Amino acid sequence: MRPGPLIAIDVVSLYTLLSPLVLFGIYVFFDWIGQKSLEESNNTSLSREASEKDPGLWTREEILAFLNRK
Repeated sequence: MRPGPLIAIDVVSLYTLLSPLVLFGIYVFFDWIGQKSLEESNNTSLSREASEKDPGLWTREEILAFLNRK
């Protein structure tokens, strides 16, 4: 077989095998960036409410008051 078709077959097989890995890597990168920005925004709100009572121990009335506050 001539080198042209062999190169084409190699390129297509490389793209077929490596493209899912590259796309997965891009997805993980964007997810990592999103997690960092989410943690930064949560840290400011958590530090502000750190002195309040733990939400895991709230009563029904406290939960309803918090939901109605927003």
